[in-house]
Amino acid sequence: MAGKILTTPAVVLRRYPLGESDRILVLYTKEHGLIRAVAKGARKSKKRYGGILDLLYHLEVELTRRKSPLLLLGHARLIDAYRPLSLELMRLAAGCYLAEVAASFAAEEQPETETFNALTAALRGLCNGKDAGALSRLVELRTLDHAGLAPRLDICTVTGRLLREDETTAFEPHRGGTVCLNKALPHSPRLAPATRRAMCRALACPLPEALRIDWTREQSIEARAAMQAMITYHTSRPLYSRAFAEAAARYLRERKKAAGAGQ
Repeated sequence: MAGKILTTPAVVLRRYPLGESDRILVLYTKEHGLIRAVAKGARKSKKRYGGILDLLYHLEVELTRRKSPLLLLGHARLIDAYRPLSLELMRLAAGCYLAEVAASFAAEEQPETETFNALTAALRGLCNGKDAGALSRLVELRTLDHAGLAPRLDICTVTGRLLREDETTAFEPHRGGTVCLNKALPHSPRLAPATRRAMCRALACPLPEALRIDWTREQSIEARAAMQAMITYHTSRPLYSRAFAEAAARYLRERKKAAGAGQ
């Protein structure tokens, strides 16, 4: 309904110029999913919004519906700028990845409470120095679960057999999750029993507990291969932020190598 005002927490995902003075914002909101809104005068004057319409900023926004598909941004209040992300390239790349995962499966005009809470908690965790890999696995799994696409990790999705707790399996996204090794394709990612247990915990336990899961490096690497395969299968494309993260890692390696050669 035109003229209706919505107030909701939101994370800024993208910004585009509109005309000489306005901006279009893509917002991931807790109450209404993915929303596109116009911020009038945002490019011409920072006083109107106080310079808080930046990427990955966590805001409380007031939005007005119009006849246009674009909502109108009114008041905006800063909740968290996640400033440490802007001070370290790899943390920023990880934050962009987390946001793109959540947004890739977000519905428009539908509540995204659980996934939104996982995203903002993970962004805060990045700021506090928590492992980016563990936080990425959490957001990936919780986002897929909210979208109704969570992988099956307890059975062989080909035979329906209940898996043993100590059983190593393959992971095949086109089959919905874990597959017995004797039924799997030759190059499917493998999941060790400990990796499956960590993934199951990340899906099942309350968010504060899930944030404390202690992933080993091997578990995180195995789960990353499985989740990236599943996300690519469902989105039909690799995520753009993954390429950004890989480019950032190459840049930092080259800088470190150059610095070592100069000593």
